[in-house]
Amino acid sequence: VVEHLLDKPTAGELTFFKGVHRLRAGHFLNASADGVAQRAYWEPRGERVELATEEDHVARFRELFRQAIASRVDAEEAVGAQLSGGLDSSSVTAMAAEIYREDGPSLPEMSTLSETYSGFPCDESPYIEVMTGWLPFDAQQVDCSTFDLPLSIEDELWKEDGPTAELVPDRTLRTSQALSSFGARVLLTGYGGDELTWDPEWAPDLLRKGQFVSAYQQAWRLSRLPEESALPAILRRAVVHSIPNGLRRWLVAIRPRAAEPWPDHVKTGLDRYLGGGEEPPMPRAEFPSIAQQTVYRWLSDPLLHWNLERLEQRYASRGRELRHPFFDRRLAELVLAIPFDKRVGPPGLPKALLRQAMQGLLLTEILERRTQAVFDTYFLAAWERWRPYLREVIHSSDPWLSEPYTDPKRV
Repeated sequence: VVEHLLDKPTAGELTFFKGVHRLRAGHFLNASADGVAQRAYWEPRGERVELATEEDHVARFRELFRQAIASRVDAEEAVGAQLSGGLDSSSVTAMAAEIYREDGPSLPEMSTLSETYSGFPCDESPYIEVMTGWLPFDAQQVDCSTFDLPLSIEDELWKEDGPTAELVPDRTLRTSQALSSFGARVLLTGYGGDELTWDPEWAPDLLRKGQFVSAYQQAWRLSRLPEESALPAILRRAVVHSIPNGLRRWLVAIRPRAAEPWPDHVKTGLDRYLGGGEEPPMPRAEFPSIAQQTVYRWLSDPLLHWNLERLEQRYASRGRELRHPFFDRRLAELVLAIPFDKRVGPPGLPKALLRQAMQGLLLTEILERRTQAVFDTYFLAAWERWRPYLREVIHSSDPWLSEPYTDPKRV
């Protein structure tokens, strides 16, 4: 409960239900006459993949990416593929098209599903139309530009098994209905593309190797990107991250960070109930580079797992299954094992590994796309639609079960 209120999920097993525990990522449950225990079935080994050239790593990524998608279209009935017009979902559908061109007769029907947001800055219809006009699949568009309130907030909470509700439940409902229209239960997604293929900062590893000029050049080039920090901040971050882990932990112990501000409606002093640290534990085998450690932290971030769990619960409540090729274990093992010096290059377009792997398979308009959809305006509009309904719920005379943790008057 406290982790939810402070938006600080940890890698723990606790859920909102007494006696119900979460299975840890990378574990299976072993039940026997001796009891029940969780056992790890996978942990990165912190090793290096020494292929001959950078091109070999790109070719291996493309091969495993293809396998990750092919193994997820083995359903007996039709399959849907999420297509937003961004690099990740477009790469999934483009690779699926390559697979279907070769093995189509033996594979189930596939259609793309695209959410559109007419009138909002996040609408990606131009990119979607470019892709659907090129792909060999039927295409369906789901209009998400209007908001309908749920029949009851209790129903929405039930779908996620916790005190959270989807801000725009119509999106899940309409996408599920679109899947049903052509007999599909499974939806391929582009989730995980950011965590797996985003380029970590190379400057800390270059500093550790004593390549100070190269580290400065990397930081300077990175600072030229519109979404990045100023050069002094990037250099400061690089120096801090280049400090060995043991020394950094000692420095944090003698000079702890300033406490983060609390949400106004949450009562102070609840941090003692948090179930773990800010970061999940690193694997026993250390990674050879800071860049590889960074990718592992992105993939093992508890907030990512929590959000993914909630998303899958929403679709599961409507009888639908999400499948995520970018979270394929073989693909993750490869990316985590590529030496940082085999991926480092001048900062330009992000996700260089994915873009290189999709050369010749994906349209140039998508490969060279520099913009990303931003949903702030859309969700603010949805919030305004919800506000009168939520105000009525919040200010009702019913007592709050969360009063030990929150102050209803400040919500």
